[in-house]
Amino acid sequence: MIWVHSHFHSILYGSRHVWNFNKQVTLVVGIRYEILSDFDDEFSYCLGATKQFESGFYSKLLYGTAFRIPSYRKYLDVLAYNDDL
Repeated sequence: MIWVHSHFHSILYGSRHVWNFNKQVTLVVGIRYEILSDFDDEFSYCLGATKQFESGFYSKLLYGTAFRIPSYRKYLDVLAYNDDL
């Protein structure tokens, strides 16, 4: 059995708010700030709107940003080719 000890940690602050204007229209706003020990801190946000039609169908308009932490293998590949890290 192999034990891997990691010193990586993450702190997350976030908020999401949903406004229901009526039974058909909804607006969603969200923000997220993440403090990462091995990477730069990251701020991301999202904005969305939904409209429900009488026929039971609905439409969505979504926009947002995100940050994906690299996998352990990709992180090691970057370290191997970048002397500044």
